[in-house]
Amino acid sequence: MTTDKMLLTQLLGEVHALWLPLRTPTAPCWSAIWQTRWLYCRCGLPWRGQGDKEQARALTSLVQAGLARRARGKAKTVGVILTAAGILRGGELVGFSPNEAECFVTELLKHGPAGCWVPEIALNDGHGWGDGRQAELEHVEDTALQALALGYAESNCDIHGRVGYRVTQAGVVAMQAWDGTQAEPAEPDPEAVAAYRDGFQGGLARLQALPTLAREIGEIPLPAFHGPVEHTTDVSPCGART
Repeated sequence: MTTDKMLLTQLLGEVHALWLPLRTPTAPCWSAIWQTRWLYCRCGLPWRGQGDKEQARALTSLVQAGLARRARGKAKTVGVILTAAGILRGGELVGFSPNEAECFVTELLKHGPAGCWVPEIALNDGHGWGDGRQAELEHVEDTALQALALGYAESNCDIHGRVGYRVTQAGVVAMQAWDGTQAEPAEPDPEAVAAYRDGFQGGLARLQALPTLAREIGEIPLPAFHGPVEHTTDVSPCGART
């Protein structure tokens, strides 16, 4: 696999880590992750390839192909933003279908109109809240990642760590443009998957290490969803995986 494709899938892993639903509003990193999300379209995620000529060439290739954009400081690249085309292309390399985001939005709209918060358990037959099957919620998260990264949907949680999703206006526009075709995902490339996982795990670790921001509280948690609450210890402070 070429270096530019490896870089693309690594960056997609970092982007997915950024948009992975948060579950602990009291975590120190809560506010900093929300701020990083709000600034992403302008600042991107930190570029870590300074001094590596091969990585620099790979990034240039992605930019020229319209798969990424640079965020520049005074003299060099300081951040990278994946474009919608980059998110889709990277997703195909690691096994997401081309219409993964639209399919997730379609499912959300079955449970309420755009802008309405849909509890995550509505998307997996009611499992995961207070029944000892909370690990099954990871499947919901996986199917949501492309829609979240593209801005077609957004997530938040209540104070108990129970996640809700809702369709955004961008998701509505995407659905209006979609002809309903559901393409099968391509066979994932093992090297791409490995790079994606490295980016995802590294991205999560860096996000969870962000310090509390003194003048920022982040997004306000959702009102408590109705349903049983189970306090678990197998979720990371600001995400669902370690």
